[in-house]
Amino acid sequence: MTSLLLLALAAAPLAADRALPPVVGDVTFKAGRFELEPLAAFSLRDAYYRKYVVGLEAAWHFTDWLSLGGFGGYAITRAAGAVHLCDEAGCAAATAEQLQGLTPGSLGFLAGAEVQLAPFYGKVSFLAETFGNFDFHLRAGVALVGYGAGSLSLAPGAKAGLGARYFLTHWLALRLDLDDVIYPERLPISGVPATVVRNQLFLQVGIAFFIGGGSS
Repeated sequence: MTSLLLLALAAAPLAADRALPPVVGDVTFKAGRFELEPLAAFSLRDAYYRKYVVGLEAAWHFTDWLSLGGFGGYAITRAAGAVHLCDEAGCAAATAEQLQGLTPGSLGFLAGAEVQLAPFYGKVSFLAETFGNFDFHLRAGVALVGYGAGSLSLAPGAKAGLGARYFLTHWLALRLDLDDVIYPERLPISGVPATVVRNQLFLQVGIAFFIGGGSS
């Protein structure tokens, strides 16, 4: 009886190993690869306008945790609807055209370069059946901002953010990023030109393609 019990206990780990295979596999495979990401973004906490950006990001990954890249995007600006203009006839929601030159925040395009660090990565389980690779990253860089309407004005700026990738395959990933773009904007206040520092948040989603090297 004792011998049978010892045999059962010895076999239990082997059965468990067969039922639940260990989580193995390389979760870091960006080194030496080019990343290309079509993207869409929209502004957050925007008092006067809503900005919708479509664009492209590209980056070269020197290692699995360090990359250098550039970004560019075209912005579509719409009035937020929270601002009303009033006259003797009453008040009505202002259009983007009516707000031009009166309020900051109208955007034409964004471009720049950035450094990205991805120190955190791992695997996530779905129903204990499949495991997907992910990483969390931080990024910072410089930006060139075109603002205003008609003839755009240019301003240097800075960009910082954080985000995550979820890898569907070794060459395809979903991305979600939260970015802060800071830049100076000049506009007349009471008829006198003044500079306003803009601090604009964007939520960005995209699909990243990894080219070259790595596993297919």
